[in-house]
Amino acid sequence: MDRQEILKKIESEVSIIKDQELRKIAFEKLLSQELGEPARKEQKKKKVKKLTKKKSGKNNACLYYSIDNVRDEIKNINIANQTKELVPYKFCKKVWERCLWVLVAAKKSGIDGLNNHEIAYLLSKRLYKNTKYSTVNHVREKVADGLVTFDPGTNFWRITPDGEKHLGTLDVQ
Repeated sequence: MDRQEILKKIESEVSIIKDQELRKIAFEKLLSQELGEPARKEQKKKKVKKLTKKKSGKNNACLYYSIDNVRDEIKNINIANQTKELVPYKFCKKVWERCLWVLVAAKKSGIDGLNNHEIAYLLSKRLYKNTKYSTVNHVREKVADGLVTFDPGTNFWRITPDGEKHLGTLDVQ
């Protein structure tokens, strides 16, 4: 049988199908069976990937701290210069130890206490460890141990001499 006869035979077989799409599919299937070749398929339509649009006008930093609650002197502080006598930051494995480290660095810069937003700002912007201001509350667990104190009047965290001693022992651990 030549190709023309095969096509006529297949057309007569699929002519009883009323739906145009089903007739086309059946024709392709029968043609591929008769000729032993894969039927030509239309190129599949590529799915258009929906691009997520970046929120304009908002910075994700607002999730970590409120810049309005950070004093100007904290924004301008360079804690890298104050770390010569401190234990290296990389030895602070726990969140509250990082907060203690920031409190000591700020104290060496002449700043007596920091609020949650200021600690989160220094951790996020100066030490590149994104920390939410609410996470700073983990340091609250160490008040009973005498490592930090909290002043409810000013909402400042202050490090105690015992807290500074604890940081001095981190590199040994």
